[in-house]
Amino acid sequence: MDDTSGARVVRSFILAAWNARAFGGFDPTDMRLLDRANRSDVFSVMTEIADGGDLTEHRDAIVAIIHEWRPEVLS
Repeated sequence: MDDTSGARVVRSFILAAWNARAFGGFDPTDMRLLDRANRSDVFSVMTEIADGGDLTEHRDAIVAIIHEWRPEVLS
C-alpha cells in the first residue's frame, strides 16, 4: 500500500491481473524497478494465472487497493 515506485509497479500488475479492462494494462518493462524478490513474486503470480488460477482468494486485499488507489473506478 506504499507509494514507492516498486509498490506502484506491483499495484499496477495486480490491478491489471484482476481486471485489465477496468484498470488498464501492465507495462512489463516497469519490472526493472522491482527488486529480485518482488520480481520473483510477480512471476509466480503470472505463472499461477497462466496455469488457470485466479486471484479470487485475494479479493478483499485487491478491493482494498481499489478503494485506496482507484476509487473512481467504483463510481
